[in-house]
Amino acid sequence: MALGALRGPLLDLVPWQRVINAAGRCSHRDGFWADIQREFLEREGVRFDRRGRVDLKRTRWPGPRREWVTRLRHEL
Repeated sequence: MALGALRGPLLDLVPWQRVINAAGRCSHRDGFWADIQREFLEREGVRFDRRGRVDLKRTRWPGPRREWVTRLRHEL
């Protein structure tokens, strides 16, 4: 949602292509398709598995913290 809120010159400053979803996949963002994002990431050396996912453990992201999930449930 934060990336979708970017406007004007901020779009060029924030490396949107480096932000993938929690499942480790590329996703459509405000005029840019997932295949374009994947292309950019592959040029940077990011590897995808057969299902089109990035190994989040390999990239050292442990997943959402338990308190984030709990807080989100309370807000919903």
